[in-house]
Amino acid sequence: MSQSTLSRILVTAVVLALCAANAGGSCMCLVCGTSVKKCMKAEKARCQFVAVATVREVYPATAFSSPGSWWAVTETRTVRLTVKELWKGPRTAEIEMHSDVSARACMSPALVAGREYLLFGEEETLAPGAPSVPRWLIGSCNPTRPADEAQEWIKTLGRPSWKP
Repeated sequence: MSQSTLSRILVTAVVLALCAANAGGSCMCLVCGTSVKKCMKAEKARCQFVAVATVREVYPATAFSSPGSWWAVTETRTVRLTVKELWKGPRTAEIEMHSDVSARACMSPALVAGREYLLFGEEETLAPGAPSVPRWLIGSCNPTRPADEAQEWIKTLGRPSWKP
């Protein structure tokens, strides 16, 4: 067997293994690569909420179902935050977000009370007839991270559009 044939077999085996793992509910996140500037631009465009905020309270996880959403049933933890700097989203000094903590929520940040984070949130689409109060979600594969570990990212975002 030639080296070219062995290489193709190896690549095929790796691809099949990754596909099988993903089909089984494992996590497979896309990574931005090495360009912080490109990554921040993409995440700022994708997310409806971008801010630095301090976690005030973290409530126990609860099961949540949202028909018509990109996720059907998951466990979420409600988190209350105080906004320090805002780049995108509603101008409010306090916000409540929901962090996915289910088994399929790979790379979903474990938010800790008292710690400051660079947050990227998505507005959750609720079922027709649900309360009109926006639900903000920090989903899996989200770049949310502690602010002290995200200084380069914060600098790349530029000047915030609002400070309370």
